[in-house]
Amino acid sequence: DVGDENGLNQAQSPETVHYWGIGETLFLRAADDSSTPWLATGFEIASDLSGATITIRSDAEFTDGFGALTAEDVACSMNDANAATNPNSIHGQAGDFNGLWGEWTAVDDTTITFDFTQFDATWKDDFLNQSGQSFSVFSKAAFDQNGDDFSRDNIVATGPFEVESWDRDDQVTIVSRYADGGEHYLPELTPKTNRIQFREIVEPTSR
Repeated sequence: DVGDENGLNQAQSPETVHYWGIGETLFLRAADDSSTPWLATGFEIASDLSGATITIRSDAEFTDGFGALTAEDVACSMNDANAATNPNSIHGQAGDFNGLWGEWTAVDDTTITFDFTQFDATWKDDFLNQSGQSFSVFSKAAFDQNGDDFSRDNIVATGPFEVESWDRDDQVTIVSRYADGGEHYLPELTPKTNRIQFREIVEPTSR
């Protein structure tokens, strides 16, 4: 199915966004099944498992000229999705996040802290991982400048692909952000294909 283009976590922005490489998550599954940094560069868990600190990279850029990623973008994206901090959220993992942690706080441009409501050993490998039940990070500046309705209809993220066209119940076309040169901040994630189109084919035989 091709649903709506949706860049607002509380409005149930789909996991498709980071599965397709338009958005990004904090951690990524490696070939050996371990978790490796993606938007995060590292983390530290409190010795009593009461909370954690995550360090965020500073070399990821949002699409549409909305600047470099900061810890504030990450914290706001999580707080928007989490039912504990946003009771109106219908994000797919709103309830899961609610059971894991409370509000995320950006201490500075590259540092986030939070307290665990209940520690779960899979917090990094599942709930903050592209291959698990994660959330995409969106631009706080895009939301602040353009509002709720804009964010519900436009994806402003940091992934190696960006949306060229999105037509509900029909097709989505995404294009490499590096088709004219350059590479992703993780070079191995630089797209090898410049354009990908997903088509919704409703009739089973045709599909």
